[in-house]
Amino acid sequence: PRVFRDAKGRWCAQLYLGRDPLTGRARRPYRTLAGARTEEEARKAAAAWAAGVSAETLPAALSTYVDTLEANGAAMNTVRAYRGYIRNHVARLLPRAAPGELTPADMTAFERRLLSGDASHPALSRNSVLQVHWFLTGAFRFLMFTMGTVRRNPMPDTAHPSREGREATVLDGRDLK
Repeated sequence: PRVFRDAKGRWCAQLYLGRDPLTGRARRPYRTLAGARTEEEARKAAAAWAAGVSAETLPAALSTYVDTLEANGAAMNTVRAYRGYIRNHVARLLPRAAPGELTPADMTAFERRLLSGDASHPALSRNSVLQVHWFLTGAFRFLMFTMGTVRRNPMPDTAHPSREGREATVLDGRDLK
């Protein structure tokens, strides 16, 4: 992997994984190497990352996405929530799934399982499943366009729940004071 410093002075690595057979575009995944202080540390971290890229599981790929968000200044509450989605939902229900092989049908089944729950995983509300859905949509977009490790984002074609609505309430004179 190529190791370099970005504009903010952080060590980064970039791989070349050949050309995508469908689009012909070069596949060049990129990762910020959080914690690397020297070029030698960056090279070691880059080598370890590169070794796992081809056999990466969905939880590992999503962790890379969240690491990148965190390195680029995402809010800590967002990072914490996203790590929770990975740990509590994706790692439990799709622990060995390869991100490039998931289909909209797989992701629809995953979201339905989140909604219904089972003995190993409690049911989530529609709004909670929708939050996981939007997290995964952004993550797959990152894996496709930035990392180049997946060819297709299955999330736009995934059947997801609608938002939970609340009934409108009628206000009277006392409510307007």
